[in-house]
Amino acid sequence: LDPAVLKQLCPANVLRQATVQHLRSIFLFLEGRMMGGGPLSTLHPRYRAPLGDDLREMLDTAIRGQLRVAVVLAAIRDLVTGPLSDPTGNWSSNDSLKQFLGFVDAELGMEPWFNDHFPDPLKLAHAGACLTLLSAAAAQTNDDGFELV
Repeated sequence: LDPAVLKQLCPANVLRQATVQHLRSIFLFLEGRMMGGGPLSTLHPRYRAPLGDDLREMLDTAIRGQLRVAVVLAAIRDLVTGPLSDPTGNWSSNDSLKQFLGFVDAELGMEPWFNDHFPDPLKLAHAGACLTLLSAAAAQTNDDGFELV
């Protein structure tokens, strides 16, 4: 990436303070800036259903419990920006979000903390809402000063 373009797209404090641990967040931030929107900007409408109170509480409980937010967030972002943003994709909005996250990240699908704590009732229809909630949770727990998820 041309240094002049990088300076234009990325805040100066990020350029001065970023370390290797910030690379994914910086990459995702720059990708969103270059593409003109965040990961939800290309998400197909059928995957943008709101979470009801019960589902939101289940996910909140998992986030406060054993769920590794950063790991799940990476997988759900890949799902949202990949298959669920493909206009030719034909995935049912009623398919299991948990199962699809396991397809996107095979190691995640084998993790006991994921299988035991990620809410089974969540569907692909809730992918956008889950990404938003997980992003907010990651930003709240991020102590490195960067909120670029």
